[in-house]
Amino acid sequence: MKFPYGISDFKKIITQKYFFCDRTNMIPLIENAGESILFLRPRRFGKSLVLSMLENYYDIAKKDQFQALFAHLHIGKNPTPLHNQFAASYLYYVGALTLVGETKTGDTALKIPNLIMKSLYIDRIIEMLLPNPSIRDAGKSAAKQIYKQGNMQPICDFVVNHYFKILSNRDYAWANELTVKIAFLTLLYNSNLFIMDSEAEIDRRYTDLTMIIRPDKRHFEIFDVLIEFKYISLKESGLTGEIARNMDQKEVDNLPCVIENMNAAIHQANQYADALKQIYTALNLKSFAVVALGFDRISWKAIEDSPLF
Repeated sequence: MKFPYGISDFKKIITQKYFFCDRTNMIPLIENAGESILFLRPRRFGKSLVLSMLENYYDIAKKDQFQALFAHLHIGKNPTPLHNQFAASYLYYVGALTLVGETKTGDTALKIPNLIMKSLYIDRIIEMLLPNPSIRDAGKSAAKQIYKQGNMQPICDFVVNHYFKILSNRDYAWANELTVKIAFLTLLYNSNLFIMDSEAEIDRRYTDLTMIIRPDKRHFEIFDVLIEFKYISLKESGLTGEIARNMDQKEVDNLPCVIENMNAAIHQANQYADALKQIYTALNLKSFAVVALGFDRISWKAIEDSPLF
């Protein structure tokens, strides 16, 4: 018998005859549980495998594989009407899976609960983008320097040297500050130490990313973190990728478009920092502004060290 240690791909487990503990009898309960279900489990407790199983069960694109994957399981013998009826879209940056039903008219509607599973797809993204474990470890090490030392430079260098280099010109069509934030979040995500909050609502506005130390972890010598992201397209900057890559960092920092966006990010971060201090009474806060120039360069400022230009 083969045990699938470290494997969270349901299809691989089934087709390659790994041991699988059948919990598919719970699927009808999930469908009838309500609008949202929150699974709080430590790492290696099967959250990713559950989501992979549900993906294969509901995804309309995998309808032809239903018998091969589920026939021997409880749900294969007692399928619900919703099996293989949905297009699955993944909100990677918060680790949520939303299944959206496709009607004959092309309209969409939510049919079953959103499944919010902490850190569910963060690991999958980083493993896909960075298959080399030593490089992944280097990225995590760079992230630690933010909340341990208040140093943003190592993670900026890592994103430029490893993430940006695997993106193609076609990716520019959909690029924005959210794209940059997701790259950082895959490295920064740490639910053991922090309450991670993307787009947290503060004073009827939304911060890009906050990392608030968990109350039970405040004895560690680490910082709470607030980051505001901005993205400048190469078209907006009037530069080509090659020119941007060959500029020294001071030249990048002094570009008018970078200065303008940096000032905006600093202003927003200062406002949000003041609001956060009203909500949390014991913050050890470090605030940063990060400006990406295409998928080529990054400028950043630590807010307390950086008055507006």
